[in-house]
Amino acid sequence: MPLYGCAFNGAATTAVHLTDAVIIAHSPRSCAFYTWQNISSSGRKNLFNRGILMPSAISPNFETTELGQTEAVFGGTDKLKTHVRDALARHPGAVVVISSCVSGIIGDDVASVEAMSTPETPVILIKADGVVNGDYMAGIEDTLQIGRAS
Repeated sequence: MPLYGCAFNGAATTAVHLTDAVIIAHSPRSCAFYTWQNISSSGRKNLFNRGILMPSAISPNFETTELGQTEAVFGGTDKLKTHVRDALARHPGAVVVISSCVSGIIGDDVASVEAMSTPETPVILIKADGVVNGDYMAGIEDTLQIGRAS
C-alpha cells in the first residue's frame, strides 16, 4: 500500500478542487509546501510529458498561516483569524480552513473561525490534524463530508 501522507495532506489536495474558494492551511510552511508539491506535481508531470512547462500562473487558491515557533508556544488562533479576515475581504465563494498537526496539538480554537461566516461567504472548517486525525484517505473523507453537511 503506497504512503501518501497525513489527513491534512489528503484534505488539502481534495479541497483545492473547490471552485471559487480560498483554502487556508492552518499549518507550518513546510506542511503547506509538501502538500503544494503533491497538488502540482501530477499536473506538472502530465504537461512535461507533452513537452509543455507548467505555467506559474496555474495556482489554486491555497495559502498557509505559516505557523512558527511563536505560535506553537503561544497559540496561532489570532493569526488564523487575520488570514480568514483577509480572505473574506477578497469575496470568494467560500473560505475553507484546514487544521494541521501543529494547530491540533497546541489546541488552537480553529472552530471559532466558522463564526466569521458572512451571508455571502461561508467559512468552513476541515479538522484534519495531520497524522493525529488519520491518514491521507481520512483527510479526503473529511473533506467530502463538507458537501453532505450542507
